[in-house]
Amino acid sequence: GPIALTLPMPLHEYRDGKLPQHLNSHPELDALLAIWHEKRGERLQPSRSDFPLEAMTRWASHMSVATVTPEERFQFRLFGTELVHVYGRDLTGWFLDELTPHDVWSVIIKHYRQVLATGKPLFAPVSVANGRWYSEVSRLLLPLSDGDRTNYIMGADFRRYDTER
Repeated sequence: GPIALTLPMPLHEYRDGKLPQHLNSHPELDALLAIWHEKRGERLQPSRSDFPLEAMTRWASHMSVATVTPEERFQFRLFGTELVHVYGRDLTGWFLDELTPHDVWSVIIKHYRQVLATGKPLFAPVSVANGRWYSEVSRLLLPLSDGDRTNYIMGADFRRYDTER
C-alpha cells in the first residue's frame, strides 16, 4: 500500500510569520542545467548514458532518476542519500503515485507530467508551510531520451538553506 512520508523536513521557523518567496534557482541546479544543455547538443534531449554516475559525483547525493513507464508512471531507479534526509526515506523502486500524502505528491507528479509533455527542463520548487514554520526544496527536473520519447527524468533537489549556511 501507500507509504506515508513527512515531506520535506526539517521545517525552519520564521518568527515574524513572513515566509520567504520561492528561490528562483540554486547555483548547483544552474550548473547541472548547463551540463544538460551541453550534453544535449543538437538533440531534443540528452540520454541517460550522457550522465555516468562517476561524472556526476558533485550532485550524486542530491539526485534521483525516475523511469518513465509505457503507461506514463514514474518509478525511482536512483534516489540519492541526501534525498533520503529530505524526504524521510529511500524511495528507490517506488512509483510516485504510490506515495502519500497524496496532496503533496500529486503536485510533484504534475511536475513530472509537465516535463514529459514539454520535453523540457523544469525548475519546480516544493515547499511545506505550517504556520510560521517553513521548508523549501529547490528542484530541477531534466528529461532524458534514447530517441523519440522521454524514458527517464533526472531530478536534483537542494534544500533552501543549503545556500544559506
